[in-house]
Amino acid sequence: MPRAAGFTAAVREAVEVYAKTGKLLDAALIYGKHGIPVFPCDPVTKVPIPRRDPDPTGKFKKGIPGTGGFKKATTDPIIIGYWWKHNSKALIAVPMGPRSGVWCADIDTALEHEHESVTAWDALIAEHDPFETREHRSASGGPHVLFEWKDEQPISCSPGQMPKGISIKGIGGYIIVPPSVRKRKSYTVFRDIDPVGAPQWLIDKIQAGKPTPIRNPKSPCPHEAFQGTPRVDLDELAEAMRLVPNDDPNWEFWANWGLAIFAASGGGQRGLEIFDDWSQKWHGYSAENTDQRWYDMTGSPPNRTGAGKIFAEARRNGWQPKLPVAPPTYAIAANAASEGRDRMREVVRGFLFAVANPDPGENYSNEPLPPIAHAACIDVGVGKTKITIEELARWLKNATARAGPVIYATPRHNLNERIEQQFASRHQCLHLSRPRS
Repeated sequence: MPRAAGFTAAVREAVEVYAKTGKLLDAALIYGKHGIPVFPCDPVTKVPIPRRDPDPTGKFKKGIPGTGGFKKATTDPIIIGYWWKHNSKALIAVPMGPRSGVWCADIDTALEHEHESVTAWDALIAEHDPFETREHRSASGGPHVLFEWKDEQPISCSPGQMPKGISIKGIGGYIIVPPSVRKRKSYTVFRDIDPVGAPQWLIDKIQAGKPTPIRNPKSPCPHEAFQGTPRVDLDELAEAMRLVPNDDPNWEFWANWGLAIFAASGGGQRGLEIFDDWSQKWHGYSAENTDQRWYDMTGSPPNRTGAGKIFAEARRNGWQPKLPVAPPTYAIAANAASEGRDRMREVVRGFLFAVANPDPGENYSNEPLPPIAHAACIDVGVGKTKITIEELARWLKNATARAGPVIYATPRHNLNERIEQQFASRHQCLHLSRPRS
C-alpha cells in the first residue's frame, strides 16, 4: 500500500475507534499500528510534550538539543501507551515528510489571518486547473490540505512565495490529526480521499527563490536535516553569540539571529547547540520551540546573513576576536633603502586600515575576513620608527571620531623619550607605556 494511502487508512480507523471508546490513546495506537509515527502535544499550547534526551555531561540542563519533540515520534505501542496514559488529553501529532508519506498546506484561520488566508488560498486554486486531495479541518476550522510525499519533490517548512497565513509543513514540520480535541473542538476529516501529488504550480511557488539545499552525505536518510560546511570557527562563533543580547526579543528578532547562526555554522548539530544556548537567555525560552525553529530552516538554508552580522554585534558589546594573521610576506631591502621605506609605509597603512575597519565582512553572508597583518624584514637605517610615527600621527589626525589613548610601547626608556618628542612635534597627545627595568 502506498504510504499516503496508509495515512488515509490510519486516520479512518483512528476516528472510528475514538468514536467507540472516547480515548485518544486508542486512536494514537491505531496510527502506530498502520506505521504512522505519532507524538503527543499539549492540548492548550500545541507544544510537543516529549522532552529532549538528558545530557549526561550536564552541559545542557534542558537536554541535548535536537532530540525532543517530533524527533521522538514513534510507532512503538509501549511508548505511545506511556505518553497518553500520563497525558490522556494530549493532541495526536504526526511528523510530515517521508516518515508519514504526506505533507500539508496549513491555511491559518487565527484572528490576524482570518478570511485573508482562506481567500488567498481560494484565489490560488481558482487561477489553476482544479484538483481534489485529502483535507482535514483544525479545531479552529482551518483547512489542512494534504498531499502525497514524493522523494523527487522534497518539501520543507519554507513557504516560499505563498501568501501570508499559509504555512507549509514538510520535513521538520508536523500537524495535529483527527480525532484530537482542543478547547472542546475536534480536528476532523473534511474530504476523505487519499492525498494526491501536489500540482507543479504549487511546488514551484513553494520552492521559488530557495537555494538548493546541500544534504549531509553521511546521513542514512536523504531527507535528514541540512548540514553544510561551517563558515567560521564554531568555538569562536559560540563565544561571540554569548555577547549578543537576548533579554526581551520579539519572534522576528529571535528568528533572524537563528538564521545567522544557521548560516555561519552550516546548520549542523553544533550550530543548534549554539542557538539553544543563546535562546536560553530569554525568560520565555522553550526547548521544543527552539528545536522546531532550527528544523524549520533545514529545507531552506539562509544565504543573506551569517557570521559577519554576529561578529559585528558581539564586537559592539565588548567581544574581542582572535586576530587572524596573514602568512608573513618579506621585503628584503638590505641594498634598497627606498624600497624598504615604501614597504614599511605599506605595512603600517595596511595595519591602520584594519584597525579602522574591524568588520569588513559585516554586510555579507559569510565573506572570509582579509588578512589584517603582515610581517616585513627591513634592514637597519631605513627609518622604520620614523615612518611608523609619521603614518600613525597622520592617521590619528584624520580619525576625528576615534576616542581613547594610543599606547606606543618600546623596549628602551631613551627611545621612548625620542618618540615622545616626535609625536609632540606633530601636535599629538601620547600616553607612553614604559617597561620596567
